Amino acid sequence: MSSPYNAQPSGYPTPPYPGQIPYPPVGGTPYGAYPPPAVGYLPPEAWPAAQHDPRNSPVLANPGQRLGGHALDVLFVFLGAVLVGIVFLLIGRATGRPGSAPESGVLLVCHLVVMLAVVVLYDPVQTVLWGRTLGKRCAGTRAVPLTRPTERLGFGQALSRWLLHLVMTFVPFLGLLNGLWLLWDRPYCQCLHDKVAQTAVIRQQG
Repeated sequence: MSSPYNAQPSGYPTPPYPGQIPYPPVGGTPYGAYPPPAVGYLPPEAWPAAQHDPRNSPVLANPGQRLGGHALDVLFVFLGAVLVGIVFLLIGRATGRPGSAPESGVLLVCHLVVMLAVVVLYDPVQTVLWGRTLGKRCAGTRAVPLTRPTERLGFGQALSRWLLHLVMTFVPFLGLLNGLWLLWDRPYCQCLHDKVAQTAVIRQQG
């Protein structure tokens, strides 16, 4: 005969028999609370301007996406510079005396100015117009302001971020360090040029 003194308190599940899967914790997830976010999501407090639902918080781009997007952007910039060179070469031949007429010096200066504009403005112009570059579009990422991840970068912030990236690329060892920094940076996985420009790279939703 069972005694009330050794009975299980009400509200507690009976112990599982041998081989049975244990019961989940009493109470489970409180009503109205969201489960912990998946890997790659940041807590809502990390994104002050984001919605308070963790499921809708921005997701950081992984290193593979960032590397792939940047490699494609470098390729597109190179192709753009080659195209500009071909256009000015054809213009020089059309003038009749490339390399000897005074016009060739002006043409060379124009060539260099246009090529520099392609390299410098490639990223900022696309970021302002469409929110991301061709490379980022292919990789499924976008660069956003660190404190306003639901908004686009302004032209000044996008230009400073791109120029910092370009300058660091041509400084010995700094370019490599800049690219590797995101592997250990927390919580935003930023490169050095992201830290200076106060930006982050997230996955493009949808």
